[in-house]
Amino acid sequence: MLTAAPAVGGVIGALLSGPVGRITRPGRGILVAATVWGASLACFGLTTYLWLALALLVVAGVADVLSVIMQTALVQLATPDNYRGRVGAAEFVVGAGVPHLGNFRAGAVASLVSPAASAFIGGSAVVAGTVLVALALPEFRRCTTPATTAPTPAEQPLPAGSS
Repeated sequence: MLTAAPAVGGVIGALLSGPVGRITRPGRGILVAATVWGASLACFGLTTYLWLALALLVVAGVADVLSVIMQTALVQLATPDNYRGRVGAAEFVVGAGVPHLGNFRAGAVASLVSPAASAFIGGSAVVAGTVLVALALPEFRRCTTPATTAPTPAEQPLPAGSS
């Protein structure tokens, strides 16, 4: 159940991807999502109740997916067309590899202290890192993008040959 809970949160986060597209300050959204993710993991490390641990991992899964959605959208909007493939590939490598490094860190710390302490330390480090990024990069907090919404039926193009 503990392994499945973040995935359940990921599915919930994916269902929220439409409203996330309306966020006009994705930098701020990413910082909030990262803070929620880190705080959820830190609190997970502190709880002794299974139901609360599962709920915290679901929240972490939601925050993780929403952060990835906003990060990907921001990279796509901010990257010039001629670099988009390379930047997208780099983003993919980071997204595929960094979680494994985090898991290695979590295991190494857990072997030195305890799994609960490792989760608390890791989550707290994410929150602290997010605060540092927010303070060091105010332009990231303030960056704006045009809000995207689904086209209304009147705005959708007609198929070829229709009038």
